[in-house]
Amino acid sequence: MPDTLKYPVVLMDADETLLDFKKSEDFAIKNAMKEFRLPFKEGDEKLYSRINKETWKSLERKEITREQLKTLRFSRFFEALGYEFEVDCHKFHLCYIDKLSQHGFMLPGAMEFLQEICKIAEVYVVTNGLAAAQKGRMKDSGIDKVVKKVFISEEVGFQKPEKEFFDKVFEEIGLCDKSKAIILGDSLTSDMQGGKNAGIATCLYLGDNDDVDDEKNLCDFKIKDYKEFFSIVRYGRKNP
Repeated sequence: MPDTLKYPVVLMDADETLLDFKKSEDFAIKNAMKEFRLPFKEGDEKLYSRINKETWKSLERKEITREQLKTLRFSRFFEALGYEFEVDCHKFHLCYIDKLSQHGFMLPGAMEFLQEICKIAEVYVVTNGLAAAQKGRMKDSGIDKVVKKVFISEEVGFQKPEKEFFDKVFEEIGLCDKSKAIILGDSLTSDMQGGKNAGIATCLYLGDNDDVDDEKNLCDFKIKDYKEFFSIVRYGRKNP
């Protein structure tokens, strides 16, 4: 572990931090609908995206289980579309996950950033998601070849922002001093809240957003550009 860095251990979120999940999601839902020969019009992908996000938030709040999520998001989607016929949501889920796993579209500049940060720090991907989909996307993007390890919530048995998720990660990587770790992610509710629950530093990746309303003061740092993260890892501050 590099001793000269403020944060030699970096936990890195995947979706919308490194990977373009929206692009993968659009590809998966459109092609799954096509394979099932279901009517699909322009804009339906946005409806699905909203329902999918809401269902994952329900899982974060422990209102539903991971198994329920797999089919519930699709039953809600088909109901919202006004289908008067039944669709086998379990079979549709399997088809969707297969499509989702095929492509790990990277955000612009993400791979170059990841390769450079991995040269100076120990980097681990920590992602909520279903293992079949995330493993395929990690492999297709090449992320799994760059970072030290990928931790997927379904395999860990807990998910961000649960403290138990991070406890499992820390145990496996042998991290004793939490002051040496930082998490970079795009989500207040899973990444930043998770970091706070785990007792490590937090950095919010804003991407295309100008800012977010951090009412709970979950973010120790915020960045819009990947380049800003290097000085945080090295010195614990952003360059002026």
